[in-house]
Amino acid sequence: MATPQGTVIGTYSSVHTVLSVCANGPYEILNTTTYELPKGTILTGGNEVWMSNVAAQSPTVQIMPITGGTGLNAGVSGTSTNVPNPWPIDVLFTFTNK
Repeated sequence: MATPQGTVIGTYSSVHTVLSVCANGPYEILNTTTYELPKGTILTGGNEVWMSNVAAQSPTVQIMPITGGTGLNAGVSGTSTNVPNPWPIDVLFTFTNK
């Protein structure tokens, strides 16, 4: 993860579990992502739908619930919005409580 100026501020890792696949059509995955930031983690998770024939070229905006966090982010909730650029993907966190 980096700022718009290119300064690295953290890392992330994701686990994708395929839930359904249609030939030349959409497929659904369960995405669990951990964002490692300097003062704690942010955890997100939920279902995403992708088009199998164009996923690499034009992924869609995905909004995921924030499911938890550690450190400074303990107890947070809200959403993460992943906006393809197409690469890298920009992530916007919206917190609804702390």
